[in-house]
Amino acid sequence: QVEEAWRKGRASKIDKMNVYQWLDYSKKLTKQNPNKELIVFYNGVGRGNFIACVVKVSDARMNEYGLNTQGFIAEHDTFYYYPKDEDEANFITAILNSDFVFGILWTIKSARHIQKKIWELPIPTYDPKNNLHYQLAKLGKKCAEKTKVILENELKAFESIDAMQTSTTGILRKTIKLQLAQEMTQINQILASLLQ
Repeated sequence: QVEEAWRKGRASKIDKMNVYQWLDYSKKLTKQNPNKELIVFYNGVGRGNFIACVVKVSDARMNEYGLNTQGFIAEHDTFYYYPKDEDEANFITAILNSDFVFGILWTIKSARHIQKKIWELPIPTYDPKNNLHYQLAKLGKKCAEKTKVILENELKAFESIDAMQTSTTGILRKTIKLQLAQEMTQINQILASLLQ
């Protein structure tokens, strides 16, 4: 049934692929490692809605039933980076979520799919001995912790996540950004020093 649906629905430019070749086109599945404990996820579409987060697989829950995950696989518009440790993960997300990165991405004309552009930015390799890197990692962690609390409080207004509308995500994003203003200012100041 899957192969029949694929044959009927596929685009003409991918006529030569079967459904299994398409699922792993450019090794988009087999190069991922669902056994990694830490993953930085970020979206690749829409420079105005760019966001990154750290997922610690052992802490994640799939749904309200509390089922433990068996790992994560990024889907077609979600991209990933496997950090060496939690400090590096928080360092990367602090940078990716900063106004600095947003400002650069906003200047890239017609940059709708920006997943590759991000790694062209002057993001340094994390060095735990560098005080500015360490400060960014700590601020990234603080932002993640505060965001979790903000989301938990904001989501109480909904019967379930399924009850949320598309516009709710944008409202939540603005709420979080406002409540993280102090930390984001510090991150931007550190980045200005680090990247000058």
